[in-house]
Amino acid sequence: MKILVVGGNKFLGRVFIMQAYQNNEIYTINRGSHHEIEKFGVIDPIISMIHQEYIMDRHDTKKLSNINVDFDAIVDCCGYNQNDIKLLTNYLPGKIGKYILISTVDVYKKISSDNYLKQEDFPFEQDTSVFPLEYQEYINGKIMLEHELVDECNKKDIPYCSIRPSIIYGPYNYVPREKIYIEYLIKTGQIVFPEDASGKFQFVYVKDVANAILKLCEKEKIANSYNLCSNDILNYDKFSKLLLEYVDVPYQDWYLPCQTIIENQLPLPFPYLIQDTELCDGNKITEDIDFSYTPHQEGIQKTYQAFKNVYSK
Repeated sequence: MKILVVGGNKFLGRVFIMQAYQNNEIYTINRGSHHEIEKFGVIDPIISMIHQEYIMDRHDTKKLSNINVDFDAIVDCCGYNQNDIKLLTNYLPGKIGKYILISTVDVYKKISSDNYLKQEDFPFEQDTSVFPLEYQEYINGKIMLEHELVDECNKKDIPYCSIRPSIIYGPYNYVPREKIYIEYLIKTGQIVFPEDASGKFQFVYVKDVANAILKLCEKEKIANSYNLCSNDILNYDKFSKLLLEYVDVPYQDWYLPCQTIIENQLPLPFPYLIQDTELCDGNKITEDIDFSYTPHQEGIQKTYQAFKNVYSK
């Protein structure tokens, strides 16, 4: 297959390329190059895996018009704003076999429940002011693109699918989530967790997301949307025990009240209040394709080892 990855130089796009390149021709559109990982002191392996890299802004319609390739699939890892899908489908001159948008479970209406799992037909949020200010623009953009995906692909008779992951974790993650705990452990020998956090949350291993996308690229008929989230639900207590199980360096762990952690400007990267708990059902994709979730024990162990190798240098 010829697969165009839009935004393939960071986390999920990078891992997807590493999973998909052996049996497919990988093309990428990104504004920079694939060298961000070199800041970790390793040679970037991605360049040799890409058949053709287009260094450009995805909104440059002139350059888009010059990409005369028939793509079996577009994997859009960096769609954030209105018209992002419309421009690609309007100006890429070749055929598009299917369009896969990487969205988020945050598009769903908030209900703050720790015992209800939202399925793919759950309504979208209408009032994004319920989100913190720094996330409102991001969520608004994803919701607009969900609608745009349906409108544009139906108009052009392109099969489409929205992938809605929960919290993605794993090697190469540049977002300050699980890696901040590992970095602090390795560099200081200490780690701080909240002792009174009531929130629950869902993880999905980055290689699982990449594997699911690849299988959907290969599948002739696909559903229009899939949640990607393990139904093995976490909280801070469970996450801390999972992580510390694999720590192989001397450390001291501290369990402090959430308010103390906040006052000391220490990280709380996952939902820590019960009213911030929003859970989804990730089973549909396991029923439709040959797919299963990596157990958290395995994924967190691999994530710890990957970041330990980085931060031990």
